[in-house]
Amino acid sequence: MEEKDGSYDSVVSEQFRAYQGTSSGRSKQAIKDSVRKNLDAIIEHTFDLMQQCADSSLRNKEVLALSDYTSTKFRTQHLRNLGAVYDVCNQLVLAKLGKEKNPVRRQQRLTTLLDTSKAMDWTRKYDRKEEGDKLFDYLRLRETIAHTDLRPENILYCDHDGVRHFSLCDLSDLRRGPADLDLVSLLMDPRLAGIFSMEEIRAINDHHHAGLVDRYGAQLSKEYKPKDRFTLAAVHVLLDDIGSVTTHLKQINPQGGDINTLEGFEQGEVEKMVPLGNVAEYFARQYLSLFRVLGSSDLFPHLRKGISAFAPEPQRRALEARLHIDHPNILWRSLSSAWNAGRRWLSSSKNRMSSFNL
Repeated sequence: MEEKDGSYDSVVSEQFRAYQGTSSGRSKQAIKDSVRKNLDAIIEHTFDLMQQCADSSLRNKEVLALSDYTSTKFRTQHLRNLGAVYDVCNQLVLAKLGKEKNPVRRQQRLTTLLDTSKAMDWTRKYDRKEEGDKLFDYLRLRETIAHTDLRPENILYCDHDGVRHFSLCDLSDLRRGPADLDLVSLLMDPRLAGIFSMEEIRAINDHHHAGLVDRYGAQLSKEYKPKDRFTLAAVHVLLDDIGSVTTHLKQINPQGGDINTLEGFEQGEVEKMVPLGNVAEYFARQYLSLFRVLGSSDLFPHLRKGISAFAPEPQRRALEARLHIDHPNILWRSLSSAWNAGRRWLSSSKNRMSSFNL
């Protein structure tokens, strides 16, 4: 094996492209096996490191100054994330507007979208306190120390003597939290969703969750079933992914940048900050993963209705039906195309208003 080192981000991107580029079932399975081998090693290394940090913190509380996850911080981030989901999903409505032949009806729909109070109405309707409390109660568990931002770009690797070794970077957000938060955070990467089905991702999660039970035993909360823990962690990670990317786009060019049309951004500026290099594909995959996770649990019934509220009823029923078949490539291409269509229509439409900066 060639001696090399670098970021695991480039490795998983290469594996994702290879998987998407082959039609051979044998080749696809070989890629899956390779990805799974890396994931297993990364997850076990993360568990070892976080357990060491937790043990050191217990022996000497001055070693690590860890901040608590407060309700104020949670609500601020949660509302930001829900606002970002609303912004992104409006692109699906805009895609329909581009095909609307009746100019009066089109203007009425556009005016509705431009009304910022609609975003608040949507949040009030679908952001139920009891659902938010479930998420916050899970996130403030103090089972061990968590990285809280375990993504491929925060993982380094080194190949030595035929063995691949991994290490973590960006440890600035360490805090006490759920033992399985890092596990799910890694598994929610959109490139992995393009390689594994949601059922396969859950199987990987279940396998390593069993290892957490062996590690921590009584330290793990008895309030949550493993299936519910996966749902809670995944919903948090996916909402935060959409929220953080949208927020970062606004921060890149707060004066001239338009998140809806991506006008005012340097070429390549946006692509460099999303794992797939394509913001439409990124949002489509994370939105679909969120839909799938919510659809397999009854923990967040109102939030699930909220994220599907942007599609007309016939398309919504078709989307839900196809989700159970689990053809992610067909679905994300359809959504990615719709997102781009809405963005292009808004960019070229004579009805576009400069104040439409979601």
